[in-house]
Amino acid sequence: MTRMTYEDIETLTLAPYRALCAMGASPARAYARAVVPEIASGYLTNALYLLETNVRHSAILGYVGAGGIGLLLNEKISWREYGRVGAILVCLFVTVCCIEWLSHVLGRIIRGERSIPRGAKCAIWAAVLVCVVVCTAGIEAPDLAHTSKSVLAAMGTGLLHPDWGFFFGTGKDGLGWLLLETVGIALASTGLGALLDQILPGVGDGRAARVGNQRAGFPGENAVNNPVALCGLVMLVVADKAFFDAQMVE
Repeated sequence: MTRMTYEDIETLTLAPYRALCAMGASPARAYARAVVPEIASGYLTNALYLLETNVRHSAILGYVGAGGIGLLLNEKISWREYGRVGAILVCLFVTVCCIEWLSHVLGRIIRGERSIPRGAKCAIWAAVLVCVVVCTAGIEAPDLAHTSKSVLAAMGTGLLHPDWGFFFGTGKDGLGWLLLETVGIALASTGLGALLDQILPGVGDGRAARVGNQRAGFPGENAVNNPVALCGLVMLVVADKAFFDAQMVE
């Protein structure tokens, strides 16, 4: 978010800001009067864009233990309940599409492409604020009761003295091989997203058309943030885990 906002500020004409500073205004007041109104629309659009990506990425984080639907997905894959895995993927796909549609509508309102009454606009932002507060309050704090000083010390020692033999292991259970496999999955999902983004442009992220800046035109960005690509990535992970489980059984 900071990087995108910084890039938006770089593209602005700072003549009004410098003029206010030359007239005696403090830098903070000049910034609030000359810069903030110019970047407010882009800032809120970027926030909605990050909301879309965070919904998708949170499923992957949950898969590795952060909680949410990803944790349930990992559990059902481990038990080979692929009927429920399919139901989770469909639910995730529909949720991502709904979030993207809502983000698109709010983005049009922010940019002034769609006019609504002032009262309705205030009601929308109040509802958004309530959702943010409720969701934030609903997050459970991490349980640190079982975290002792010895555990923290062991973690620090492990970070300062990593096991390089594990990293340079040549077997398929070595860290280097698994890292290469992770990059391969990312490349495959990006390629799948890029292909489907051309075949099904209506399902894509659409940020390039909405924002129109140079960084949004990078094909890989649309690919990895495509809901179809997300499901493709999850399906690749599911297939890989199922293959690994089958090898363990054999």
